[in-house]
Amino acid sequence: MEHITTSRTAMALVVVAAFIYGLGIVFAIGGYAALTPTTFGTALGLLHAAGWLRAVGWAAALAAVCAAGWELLRRGTWASASEVGAGALGTLLIAIGMLINATSAESNPASSVVGAVGVGVWALLALSRAARRSLAGQESASEGIAVPREGMLWLLAAGGLFVLAIGAGLTPDFISKGTGVAAGAVQAVGVAILFGALAAARARGGLTSRAAPVTLAGLACLAVGFTAAAVVSGAVFGPDATLAGLRAGVLIVVAIQMAAAVVLGLSAWLRVREAVAQPPMTPAALRRA
Repeated sequence: MEHITTSRTAMALVVVAAFIYGLGIVFAIGGYAALTPTTFGTALGLLHAAGWLRAVGWAAALAAVCAAGWELLRRGTWASASEVGAGALGTLLIAIGMLINATSAESNPASSVVGAVGVGVWALLALSRAARRSLAGQESASEGIAVPREGMLWLLAAGGLFVLAIGAGLTPDFISKGTGVAAGAVQAVGVAILFGALAAARARGGLTSRAAPVTLAGLACLAVGFTAAAVVSGAVFGPDATLAGLRAGVLIVVAIQMAAAVVLGLSAWLRVREAVAQPPMTPAALRRA
């Protein structure tokens, strides 16, 4: 999976994906800002466009993963290519979920379920990597070689992704407070666990890229955004929800999501600059990853 973050083409496409997704959030901000009785039609149009832009953003993310996989296939590194291919499947499911959401007039549970399965695929990949790293560590320890305990960090990341998948599978709506609170809280916990795994890896010297702190900042913004979604759901959602309350609350959430998209897009751009400056990974290095 490391080749996704070291491939210039893949990371350039991630930058494009972040830009398009962020543009979708801008349309969503405009839609919720226009959510008044007199401009209700305009608001719906902007929100519909936001849904399509988000779906296109995930399609660009899928293209990034596929580009990395194609580069591995051309080099003949079949094991790494198959792993990236599984990641492409997970990203495809997330993109399909976003497409279902974009084409639905109302909140569609199928969108959340399909997207959650896609996140779950990435969690399984992280779990597989944790198992392989643990086995490699045991073999090295038996030979008297000291190695970092990467398996535990990958296991922690897999746990965070599984929790995130559970939260993504919930479908919040403006009528039910409980679902919105649960979805936001569970997803915030999942992102926080993933943040902890990456922070621990950086503390052990495993993430030396200049983009790593920016990525951590983006994940922190994402966790704050999910937490805000849970708070807003509990405060303004429900049968007695007012249009003004919904507009103000959701605008806060999407503004934080916009900040997260910008920061994560900046992280991808830093990886592009680093990928241009450094030589590509050799097939032998890819097989060891």
